[in-house]
Amino acid sequence: AIDARWWSVTYYDAKGYLVANPANIWSFSGASLSPEERASWRATIAPAKPETGHWLPSAKGQKFELTLRMYNPGATFRAAPAKAALPVITRETCP
Repeated sequence: AIDARWWSVTYYDAKGYLVANPANIWSFSGASLSPEERASWRATIAPAKPETGHWLPSAKGQKFELTLRMYNPGATFRAAPAKAALPVITRETCP
């Protein structure tokens, strides 16, 4: 779990702009999680929506950046941010 009162992950193009997409989805946040997912969650970043799970639409063949925003980080994070457990990004496939 991310040690913050509220957090989000937002998808931007390589120049730092939001990317238009038909789903009008640019961000994924802790508020999107069910209580069961809070300890461990997964979001797919891909042009096509997966059959299940959380999704951030991407633009096929374009580089992108993800920004993690944390509001009111917890005392543990503030005491040692370099030791914080942060989301892991795993590249699975790239057509």
